[in-house]
Amino acid sequence: RALGPEVLIGKSVHSVEAAVRAEDGGADYLIAGTVFETESKPGKTPEGVCLLEGVSRAVGLPFLGIGGITSGNAPEVLRSGARGVAVISTLLGSSNPKAAAQALSHALHESRADQSRSLH
Repeated sequence: RALGPEVLIGKSVHSVEAAVRAEDGGADYLIAGTVFETESKPGKTPEGVCLLEGVSRAVGLPFLGIGGITSGNAPEVLRSGARGVAVISTLLGSSNPKAAAQALSHALHESRADQSRSLH
């Protein structure tokens, strides 16, 4: 509230309970994870898409999935309720970050198109 209505406040969460607290605390959006195993969080046990499904059921806020997201699993992340993805290793760990970003973008667009078709 102190920053005004133009500023969006995001909160990183690692559980459904934390997502509910963030929503109650005034967050505008969430970043939920760690979804899959990732080199950027070595030793962190991934929660899987069940975390995203739980967040989707528990809160009304838009959220992104984070943690081990690739072009291969990004559609599953969207099907679990996330509006998008946040990535680090997929791009920075690639020998061709541009191609990795294009593959991820393509997978997200195809997944959204599939979801749109299934609604009609």
